[in-house]
Amino acid sequence: THGMMGTRIETDHFPATGPNGRPVLLCAMGGTSSLRSFFITMGKGGTMVLPPAGDRFQAIVRHGVTALFCGPAWLRQTIAEAPPGARRPPSLEAIVVSGSALPAPLAEKAARVLCPNIMVLYGATETGTIALGPYGLALDTPLGRGVGVVKPGVEVQALDESGAPLPPSEEGPLRIRTPGMIAGYLDATPAAGTGFRDGWFHPGDVGLVTKDRVLVLSGRVTEIINTGGLKISPRRIEDVLLAYPGISQAAAFGVEDDDGLPVIWAAIVTDKPLDGPAFNQFCQARLGGAAPRAILQMPDLPRNENGKVLVSRLAELARGRKAA
Repeated sequence: THGMMGTRIETDHFPATGPNGRPVLLCAMGGTSSLRSFFITMGKGGTMVLPPAGDRFQAIVRHGVTALFCGPAWLRQTIAEAPPGARRPPSLEAIVVSGSALPAPLAEKAARVLCPNIMVLYGATETGTIALGPYGLALDTPLGRGVGVVKPGVEVQALDESGAPLPPSEEGPLRIRTPGMIAGYLDATPAAGTGFRDGWFHPGDVGLVTKDRVLVLSGRVTEIINTGGLKISPRRIEDVLLAYPGISQAAAFGVEDDDGLPVIWAAIVTDKPLDGPAFNQFCQARLGGAAPRAILQMPDLPRNENGKVLVSRLAELARGRKAA
């Protein structure tokens, strides 16, 4: 509602104000994040920059952008657009990364080419911003990956198997409550509606909150491939692959590329030779950006004693093939 969005706008801020307190924001996030960013920037008398693809780095320089708000994949594209030997844009005060985990190699490139002040934001369309903090908090820890400090007024709890809150620094499925949170989904199916229970939102993430309110994520309740902000269920990819003539088994999974971002791979079993170009066209037409970037053809998929595909084994094979 308008009231919920107003609450989010009042409690959110970006760490770069620009000259005279007027930010110049280049935002590459969609949904409510983009809308909220627009209102925050306009409310401070600032400027939103919306450059075309291929002109992002130059737009930062040309318009004196003070803050860049984007996902990891979009950040990598912006870095790639920098001319060889280009200096860091002098106006850029902060980079705010959201949508998925920021790998260390990509963060190092961003600090070198764009701006060393890198922030990480964790949030959801359903709740708004949940946590924000410097990238130093987002490095991998033995417990998982930190994603910032929980905002004032926001509650995040890890739960035990019975659904009771756990003490600080103990890991479990997370539940979240924010001032601007929605109450549920319009015309939701029973399955979709399970994200909201007893006034809390359950995002499906597993993690913990330290005594200092640092939020650490360690995984997902269910497996989702997150390729730099594009989140897709492996089941959707596998259903498409199995619809192709001659493919009898299929499994989709993520494998990190050289920058540490997950890339969609798939393993398949076929009962006849595969027509590569036709198969690629088939996948692109049905999956678009979620189409596998690489395929492992195997005589059989590794499975455990219960018949479940061993995705970790496939990922190891893929990393070995990639390294070779």
